Amino acid sequence: MSMDEYALSFDGEMLKRGFWLQVWTIGYSDHNYIYLNQTSDRIYANAPSAINGLSQHFDSSKHAPDNSLASCLNALDIDPRTCYFRMLALGPLFEEQLTLHKHEPLRDQMDSLACEIAAYLKWRGFEVLGIFQKGATVSQALLDEVKSKVIKFLAE
Repeated sequence: MSMDEYALSFDGEMLKRGFWLQVWTIGYSDHNYIYLNQTSDRIYANAPSAINGLSQHFDSSKHAPDNSLASCLNALDIDPRTCYFRMLALGPLFEEQLTLHKHEPLRDQMDSLACEIAAYLKWRGFEVLGIFQKGATVSQALLDEVKSKVIKFLAE
């Protein structure tokens, strides 16, 4: 019997609940893709940890979200099991909110942040997977800080 070995390590701080931005690099064959997402629910006042939704990105069931990482790869006829993944988690940028009324404006800022970062990365020549929509205005200082961290991550 033959078996492979894999290791995963992460900082326990990634278990904090809140609004996180995740930036994934996906290596496939001789090609690289970028995938962005944020950890906030569209329907409920729920902002889980960066680790919480990790496996949901690779859900291959028919009930998986259309914009999940696996769905984006499947749309390109790429089997996620043939890829190499790295993830940068930035956050929590905002604390989790208890009511939908307080959750929605922060979720909308995170939507805009992901949209702006995706546009910036596309402008820089990266192939970005996913569908992004602008929500509320995001501060220029936050946008600049996130851009800097993302570019540093992608250069590693």
